[in-house]
Amino acid sequence: MSEIMMFLEYRISMVFMLIYMLTFLSLKYSRRKTALIVTGSFLLTNIIENITMLENFPAELNMFLLVLEIIIVQLTAVCLSSYRDMRSVFTGITSATYVLPGNILYMGAVALYKTDPPFWLLALPAGVHLLILLVSAHLLRDKYLEEMEKSSRLWNELWIVPAFFYAITYMLTMWSDSFFKKWQNWVAIFLILILMDIIFIFTIRMISSLHDEEEIENGRELLEIYASGLEGQTEELKKWKNSSGFFAMITSIGIR
Repeated sequence: MSEIMMFLEYRISMVFMLIYMLTFLSLKYSRRKTALIVTGSFLLTNIIENITMLENFPAELNMFLLVLEIIIVQLTAVCLSSYRDMRSVFTGITSATYVLPGNILYMGAVALYKTDPPFWLLALPAGVHLLILLVSAHLLRDKYLEEMEKSSRLWNELWIVPAFFYAITYMLTMWSDSFFKKWQNWVAIFLILILMDIIFIFTIRMISSLHDEEEIENGRELLEIYASGLEGQTEELKKWKNSSGFFAMITSIGIR
């Protein structure tokens, strides 16, 4: 894969990661400030990608720059979000895992070419990113944003799930030059990605169900308190009705 093609593919992925964040985060700032944060994040990661393309750049520093990019992505999510906690971190990590299917398809397609792949092949990851984003936004966005509003300790642990899948997929595909030469590897990695998507969907639905159960339980407790209050008022009314004061009031009304 030529360096320019690799660079463009990474830039396409970064654009869709930022769009994902803008779609699935409850944004804190105005459109102008949000645009500045997004632009700054894109330019910073662009500089890092350009550094890796420098001639005689030591390969030993690639991991350091990768970690630096991950930190920039997470800080971008935290800065954009109204919530400065693990909810924004979870969204930042899922934005990175979200682009994995398109990236892997692209690298697999490139592996089929004995020469440099054509530029139009970049439409493949872009199309996959767009399709997944549209489907995810249609099926999950409203429920996801609704659950994000409800602070929960679950988010402190849930970020591990997308981070785990990202690490596994990255190590399998990026650290092995011969990974895409065997079709069995294709099957394995796509099963991992499908499992990741299923777990993500079930995670959001599980959180929603837990909150629904909590709301039902709280509503039941309020009804019980209200019912006990009505019962007490009814008893008081019965006692007052049987007292002489009640009949005196009725008599006075009749006289009037």
